[in-house]
Amino acid sequence: MIWCGGVLLLPILALANFTQGPSLLLDSEWESWKTEEEGSRRSIWEKNMRLIDAHNQEYKQGIHSYELGMNSLGDMTSEEVAMKMTGLRVPRFRKSNNTVLLGGDLEKLPCSIDYRKKGYVTPVRHQVSAEDCGRRYWTREINAKGYL
Repeated sequence: MIWCGGVLLLPILALANFTQGPSLLLDSEWESWKTEEEGSRRSIWEKNMRLIDAHNQEYKQGIHSYELGMNSLGDMTSEEVAMKMTGLRVPRFRKSNNTVLLGGDLEKLPCSIDYRKKGYVTPVRHQVSAEDCGRRYWTREINAKGYL
């Protein structure tokens, strides 16, 4: 009777050990990778911070008309930032549903329109990537159809 219980318990213990085994191996690999990656990111961040500080000193001397500050891209190289932020793929062809105004319709138009008062202008948002920019563009365009 005890032996039978042991046979049933053995596969359960093996399964529990298997599910924890890869995790333990990954933990040590993760720690090794993280230490190396964090060191590299820290080095890049420090270099960028020195550039910002040098620029801001020149700003105080009147050499530049603007200050710089650290942002969420501070631990990335300029090449990494360029790849992240300029990867937008614009569709080649776009269908247009624009209406053409002719003749007398133009006389009915106001001299100016403040779209801020109409709620059309959205607040400034942080753009994470170029794809984000494209999504926001299309979202704003669709929303604009509702306002106009």
